[in-house]
Amino acid sequence: MILDVDGKQFADPDETVIATAFESIDKRTGFFHGGISLVTLAKEGVGAITAAGHPIEGFSLSYNEGDPLKEYFNEQTLPMNEVISIFQSDAQGDDWGKSKFKWDQLETLDSKTQFKRLFWIITISLLLIYLLYQSKRWFLAN
Repeated sequence: MILDVDGKQFADPDETVIATAFESIDKRTGFFHGGISLVTLAKEGVGAITAAGHPIEGFSLSYNEGDPLKEYFNEQTLPMNEVISIFQSDAQGDDWGKSKFKWDQLETLDSKTQFKRLFWIITISLLLIYLLYQSKRWFLAN
């Protein structure tokens, strides 16, 4: 299990490490300070829970259960102490209250769909270039 707080990683974090890591997030606000923090608790092969936000303004949660193409998010903003408690429960393998929230599935594209879209974009672009070239030749000939 890995806790990642804005790129700083902690292996097999306990309750104290999770609380301390959250408390270490920059709480200053303003244009040159703070910003949005990203905190992820990932369990190999099981999934991950992620909090994005700011200690003062609150955090939004997302999670997946081992399949990155099935990511769920919640738009509700939660205070940092509640998010810490959720991460601590998840780290211990306890129910962190997932059922208390309304979750929406993030729309993701698998690589096959992305390839199809890219293929059609390139094909249509080449067709348009060809048609423009032909119309230019026709226009110059007349």
